[in-house]
Amino acid sequence: MSGSAPSARGRESAERPDNGWAEPLYARALVVFSGRTGLRCLRWLKPGYRHCFVAVDDGVEWLTVDPLLHRLEIRASGLPSDFDLAAEYRKMSLDVIEVVPAAVPLRRAPLGLFTCVETAKRLLGIRARWVLTPWQLQRWLRTRERQRPAA
Repeated sequence: MSGSAPSARGRESAERPDNGWAEPLYARALVVFSGRTGLRCLRWLKPGYRHCFVAVDDGVEWLTVDPLLHRLEIRASGLPSDFDLAAEYRKMSLDVIEVVPAAVPLRRAPLGLFTCVETAKRLLGIRARWVLTPWQLQRWLRTRERQRPAA
């Protein structure tokens, strides 16, 4: 049929060149670290860094993604994007790292156990295979933060 509108698939490929990279879904995110846990099996982890979760700014409001032992909680906070959520978490004595998610290669991510750290890495496009604990993730993010050139 001539003159018909291109399919959604055709429009999508025309708008975005296939360069082998997936652009980030969010412009900014917060990785939040906590030492609170009721699980004895996590007591061996560094105090203050026994769990982590991520808050992402979807351009309208903050969403939280919290991987728990029994489920994955994804919640719309109802707080607008311009709300200083990092300051609120810091008032609760939580360690917060502000992150700008990066584009990731369009290939399978390294295999990993479904943990809070692996969930945060997948959400943010981090491919650091040997980052396994919240403390290691915090160190990796701080190192990357120091290496980033000033804008």
